[in-house]
Amino acid sequence: GDARLLARARDAADALLQGPFASSPTVLPRMFDVLYPPRGGNILYTLYSKLYAWGRDTFTNEHMYNSLAGVGSFSLEFYFLSQILGTDEYRNAADKIFQHLGRYEGNDGTVPSYWNVMTGEPTHTNGGLGSGSDSFIEYLLKVPLLACARSAHDTLACDDQHRFLKDMLRLYHKIVKLVRSEHFVLKKGDSSIAYPADNAQYYQLLCFVPGLIALGKVADMPDFALAVSLIQGCHDMYHQSPLGLGPEALVPNHNDNPPSGDKRYLLRPEYVESLFIMYRLSGNQEFQDLGW
Repeated sequence: GDARLLARARDAADALLQGPFASSPTVLPRMFDVLYPPRGGNILYTLYSKLYAWGRDTFTNEHMYNSLAGVGSFSLEFYFLSQILGTDEYRNAADKIFQHLGRYEGNDGTVPSYWNVMTGEPTHTNGGLGSGSDSFIEYLLKVPLLACARSAHDTLACDDQHRFLKDMLRLYHKIVKLVRSEHFVLKKGDSSIAYPADNAQYYQLLCFVPGLIALGKVADMPDFALAVSLIQGCHDMYHQSPLGLGPEALVPNHNDNPPSGDKRYLLRPEYVESLFIMYRLSGNQEFQDLGW
């Protein structure tokens, strides 16, 4: 690879650690902050950053909050960066976040979606899979797939020194059970089609779930039939649309005309990502054709 890109990636990670991470009194980074220049700043930058911090803390409170997805998004990137640089610094920052969040894990495996980063406490106890939670859920499997080796028996073997990887896999397994039990709505008249849902409502953002469940095949936790049902639900939402583009959110199986929900299309990639994963894992061209 290009060493210049790796250097810039390290600069970006250092700027995050020295900005939104360092300015938070807890292990959860602020949502907004000035990025500290890792190669040093001049006097104008120093004055600006102090003025920004004063104005932010005096007149706004948005910086005090972050979503589960917002703080959980660092895990995959920081693990990868630690891996290629041979340093634990970035992975340790991600592990501290996961350890803190894990203290608030519900019996069903969900974690509260929104947090006060100044106190480290959730703003409410509601958890889910979609908006506010999705990246955290998605990386529960992808980080172990990146960081764990394959054993002699071709199973995923996570180093005992990095116990958080095993905790991520355990939580991923609970989330799959939760999806199987309540996070879908079957299509009336065709039980082979399941719409991924939060609170009985389909969200296009949740179309990352079929791909995530299908990836369990790589981690020796296959549930491909469930993934197929869910991706068919996402496809059905696209197929029903006059333009062939899926809605942002919709209540399934309702006969309202026009349908009840958010009918916008926001260029979300989750559906196509899941199709790509399922095609690569199965070799079934049907998934590739749906992507076209």
